Amino acid sequence: MLKAVLIAVSVMSVNAFADEYFHTPSGNIYCQGANDGVTCYIMDKTNTAIVSRPNDCDLDWGNLFYLEAPRGRAELVCHGDALDLADTKKLAYGKTIKGKGWQCTSQKTGLTCKNSQGHGFTLSRKKQTLF
Repeated sequence: MLKAVLIAVSVMSVNAFADEYFHTPSGNIYCQGANDGVTCYIMDKTNTAIVSRPNDCDLDWGNLFYLEAPRGRAELVCHGDALDLADTKKLAYGKTIKGKGWQCTSQKTGLTCKNSQGHGFTLSRKKQTLF
């Protein structure tokens, strides 16, 4: 089983050589931002998956979201182990973190990530949307 190792970082921007690991103040959403996009894992949600599980997905489904940057559409990801959640930086409500071609904004109503084409996702315990 593959498990990512998370490292806390002290800046709120992504450069060409470092991934950015962050979570929402509620501790319900954890993300990894990289040069090619951002991946977010929602721990608890009250609804079923917003996209039906593909026939070829025998693993976990419905709680891991990926957004390609700077172009591409957001999607749900079939996955085994999720991100290791240790030592991530809290993205306070009202704050935005930016990477190369993507950005995520934390609000009390949820986390919204979008790329430079305007595609993305919004995640909250009650609802998840792709746009």
